[in-house]
Amino acid sequence: MTRVVLITGASNGIGKEFAYKYASKGYNLLLVARREANLLNIKEKLETEYGIKVFIFVKDLSVSNAAKELYNFTNEQNIIVDILINNAGFGDFGDFSSSDLEKQTNMIKLNIISLVEITHYYLRDMIDRNYGKVLNVASIAGFMPGPKMSVYYATKAFVLSFTEALSEEMSKLNIQVSALCPGPTKTDFEKNADVKFSNVKMSDVQEVVIYAYNQFMNKNKVIILPGLTNKLFAITTKIAPRCIVRKSVNIIQSKFRSESM
Repeated sequence: MTRVVLITGASNGIGKEFAYKYASKGYNLLLVARREANLLNIKEKLETEYGIKVFIFVKDLSVSNAAKELYNFTNEQNIIVDILINNAGFGDFGDFSSSDLEKQTNMIKLNIISLVEITHYYLRDMIDRNYGKVLNVASIAGFMPGPKMSVYYATKAFVLSFTEALSEEMSKLNIQVSALCPGPTKTDFEKNADVKFSNVKMSDVQEVVIYAYNQFMNKNKVIILPGLTNKLFAITTKIAPRCIVRKSVNIIQSKFRSESM
């Protein structure tokens, strides 16, 4: 049996940075993403530098039965998932009415359905062992409606609510469930979402992960908000009237532009 940290969306961005962080602490890893070449490159570097074991599973988690295939793979390889980081996800920019419906539904499948399925499979095993940690990567977007990125914001609101509920359900067990809610971060998100965040200060991905790791592993925080600006933003969205929040977000995001323009 090999105990691992399972990280989805591990080929770049926050997922990749989490892989390096946990590897530096001596954890074995199971990395999941669509890009095999990227995963193989990360695997080679981490095993060489840190002397750990890195498994990879190449899969688009938005397709049907992908979560089950991942779970079966871990059973076949005698892998025990002690820590699960659900990081895989993407966004899309533009008015919903003119968006690509297939892209929107695939976003829901990846950001919500896959996350729920993977969490369900591994959470049951954690309950049997009375030990485990789950970190779901949500977003500051989960605290508000998001005109111009309506489906993405809605998926992150689901992830945040789902995570908080699970954390309470697991509160009497030795199982921690947390949500990471970063703001705009320097990753491939802009490219994948076809958007340019004009005049928005972007967080450094390494700083986000260092902060998240400490809050998750050492302080058992349920909602992890990196940066003072994000904390203030989350508080403001709770106390401001909803009509003001949605209109403000619409004004801000209307200033963004499509990368393809």
